[in-house]
Amino acid sequence: MKDTSSNGHNGQPAPDPAHNSGAPLTNVPASNASARSVTHQAQHSGSPDNGSAKGPDKTPNVKEPKDHDPTPLGSKDELPKNPKDDKPEDKGPKQEQRLDLLVIVNTSETRVEANVHQPLHVVAQHALDASGNAEFPLSEWVLTNSNGDELDLRRKVEEYNFAPLTKLFLTKGVGAGGSTDVQTLPAPQSAPAVSAQVDPQVSRAKFNEEVAKFRSSEADQRARGILLLKAEFPVVVLAFAAPRIRPIPLLFGVRIDFSEYDLRPPSVQFVDVFTDRPLRFEEMPTQFLKRNGEVPQPDANGAIQISLQALLQHHAPDGPPFLCVRGTQEYHDHPAHTGDSWHLYRGTTVGTLGHLVDVLYTYGINPLTNYQFQVQMALQPDFQRIAS
Repeated sequence: MKDTSSNGHNGQPAPDPAHNSGAPLTNVPASNASARSVTHQAQHSGSPDNGSAKGPDKTPNVKEPKDHDPTPLGSKDELPKNPKDDKPEDKGPKQEQRLDLLVIVNTSETRVEANVHQPLHVVAQHALDASGNAEFPLSEWVLTNSNGDELDLRRKVEEYNFAPLTKLFLTKGVGAGGSTDVQTLPAPQSAPAVSAQVDPQVSRAKFNEEVAKFRSSEADQRARGILLLKAEFPVVVLAFAAPRIRPIPLLFGVRIDFSEYDLRPPSVQFVDVFTDRPLRFEEMPTQFLKRNGEVPQPDANGAIQISLQALLQHHAPDGPPFLCVRGTQEYHDHPAHTGDSWHLYRGTTVGTLGHLVDVLYTYGINPLTNYQFQVQMALQPDFQRIAS
């Protein structure tokens, strides 16, 4: 029961029942009861208001709504709250605003619960932390979808309309400087002598761990065109195809040797998929191109020129190619890279099977989208018409 006396809400006097236009009175407070009880009884008995000089009450019969609970004047704050006034944004995040994504980092799958209103870099960082790959900053990683399209980490998750459990790939970049700063490498005078210093059982255990990580996402890797042909210690043999191109080309094979791992980085050799024969540089269908990080500039004709560097190097066109990337034995053993020791990266993501697979895919397979045919034309003279 609400108090409508002069000591009521906001200190305002209660309305006088004598000026209530004949409307029924309910919830009469205890104060001034002697002045209002007669009116209250008269109205309920159908008798005219004794306090009125007009005689019988001619006020139209206004029916009171059922369960009506009048609110005193000036009590606007006490009006019943309309449920429609509640806005969804005032209720905070809802369960349906979260989305589970599967992020594959170095061939290992990590499940991340994402808030759809947060930028994508939050998802990427959670994936790095959960998978134990946060030794390098997020700026050195690239997030792509299953088609190899790079995703903008600044955009919100909801902008990509991901389905639940969508699979994304987080790939460590090859970096700058030592990986690509030498365009023409001199042939090494002699390979460094390394004696066996690692227990074969230790290398075997680490080898098996790398292979197990790859097999955990083998179906997803196969969808990207990466086929595991052999995994017998200490060698892994992979085939790389370009599934976006029709007919699908089988481009090259890779033989990765994990002998002395991880005291020494693995060796990466390009081979023929069918015969296991080492390939020559001139037989490679792709150069593993990488942007050098410079901002593209327009030329004199207004065309945008992108500066590229080749990660695939060689000592002679008829010699074997090698991947000039940190984490490979061919890179760290070369005298041009003596200042970039393998031990700076040992125990990190660099040089793992997952890292090498991602590098081979990102720079060797993903940029390829179609065939390009070149037709050479020449005018063939009729020898009978050649003058002497």
